[in-house]
Amino acid sequence: MKITIWDIFHYIYKWKIEIIAIILFTMLVTMWYVNSHQTYSAETIIRYTDQNARSGFTPNGAPLDVYEIISPNIISGALEDLNIKGSVEEIRSKIVINPIIPNEIVELKKSKNKEGEEYDYFPTDYSVKFTVGSDKSGAYARDILDAIIKNYSIYYSETYLNNAVIPEVDFDTDLENHDYLEVAEVMNSSVTNIIKYLEERHSGNPDFRSPTTGMSLNNLAVEYKAIKNFDLPALFSNIFNAQITKDKEALIKKYKHRQEQYLLTSQHQANSSNVALSLMERFVESNKSVPNSYNRDTDKEFNTNDVFVHSKMRRTKTTYDDLVDKYVLDGVGAAHSLIDSNYCETVIEAFSRPVNENVNYEEAKARAEKSIEYIRNKMSRLYKVTYETIKDYNNLNASRHIESLSGITIKTGLSLRFYLLIAFVIGTMLGILAAITVEVIFELRRKELGEHFN
Repeated sequence: MKITIWDIFHYIYKWKIEIIAIILFTMLVTMWYVNSHQTYSAETIIRYTDQNARSGFTPNGAPLDVYEIISPNIISGALEDLNIKGSVEEIRSKIVINPIIPNEIVELKKSKNKEGEEYDYFPTDYSVKFTVGSDKSGAYARDILDAIIKNYSIYYSETYLNNAVIPEVDFDTDLENHDYLEVAEVMNSSVTNIIKYLEERHSGNPDFRSPTTGMSLNNLAVEYKAIKNFDLPALFSNIFNAQITKDKEALIKKYKHRQEQYLLTSQHQANSSNVALSLMERFVESNKSVPNSYNRDTDKEFNTNDVFVHSKMRRTKTTYDDLVDKYVLDGVGAAHSLIDSNYCETVIEAFSRPVNENVNYEEAKARAEKSIEYIRNKMSRLYKVTYETIKDYNNLNASRHIESLSGITIKTGLSLRFYLLIAFVIGTMLGILAAITVEVIFELRRKELGEHFN
């Protein structure tokens, strides 16, 4: 049987509906296959811009380990930020970190190795890729990777740039477990620590303002100072003036014990400081006869090479330095312990004298409880704002040492367009082939029937 090109066009037109149905079926099957086997990869490129990174170190001198990006604490922090419940280990297993090394460095390393020379190169650019399967989406992969990089930047800042997180505020100010004065002291200590923390960070970057909260570190410090300079003094004054306490005898006994402990500590540290001072004096006396740059004959012993070598040497800590440190630290510690002891004496005297008859104790007590609740709520609100502000601050500092060279790009493992194109071609070919086959079969059957009747 001879089939011409016109016959094929005729068959296609005749069976066009069936051919289109085959094409659509093929494309639907292909879409199902691609979607069920699809993968989504979110990728970004980061660069360590600190000069130390070129030698394989962090800003504080610790070895640079880029794989800290996939530390469990960082991934769990990212999941917490996104409010997503997931397996940390599963996400870790799907993150790939690869160094990006320029071709000229690769060639140089090869040539050095051929010559028997060692060549150390510490990459500063890295590709970080997170891949998920068809059960997730590209947006999910992007959000996870973005949160991981942000948490790593904060971790890097806190760990290697001396940008520790804000001191944890002790909100255990329950009057059922603590006396009124103790609650006030806890609040005062927390506020003092936070003010010191904020002022230290503000001096390092006075122009910083959080994009999340709109607050600067100085704004926050001012609000905390308002608590320290106005709210807390009023609370302390009320407590001392009315001698507000749950158990006066127990309170006095507790502060007497504290006073004794502070006195013992102060005496111990003072003695330790005096011992260090005595050893320093002996050290100086015993080293007077040792030749040095001040008492030797410079005309005979001076050597320029010695000066050059010593100028290049890093200064090491000597025994004398250790003694000086101990003398200062113990001396300061003794003074602080003595101040604490004097404060305990003030508390004991204040609660040991007769109560002022003109003071309404119940009203003062209610006022103290109201003040404590007010300060506690104010500190809690401020702490949340401060925490978010410090996160932005640390993230900004880290961004000066870790730079994103590209945004997060999302790529699919299988190209749906490409596979649909292939499916269209295959479906068309199958449809045409099926149409031709059917027509040929029909034509042969007609011939057999015709010959049979003849």
